[in-house]
Amino acid sequence: MEYCHPTFYIFLDELKKFFRAEEDRRRQNQRVATETAARIENGEVFPSSRNPYAIRSAELKVVCENYQNLQFLTVPPTAGLIRFLSEIADLLIRKI
Repeated sequence: MEYCHPTFYIFLDELKKFFRAEEDRRRQNQRVATETAARIENGEVFPSSRNPYAIRSAELKVVCENYQNLQFLTVPPTAGLIRFLSEIADLLIRKI
């Protein structure tokens, strides 16, 4: 607010401005979400995020899912666990 000790009516006007801006922001977010959902429904493909942390998180998720789907199953079982852990370590120490 521009005033340190506003009058009651100035305070109400500032509250109205604030809530109008919040409502406009919510409507904009809802419009964007609706448009994005429609584009996805029409089969449009969005480019992948270039956020390196999101990419690394997705890679870790894939390795963990592979482990849960028994793709690291070996004889003896500890060898598969060691291989799984080494892949996790490789992903974590790789530079972003």
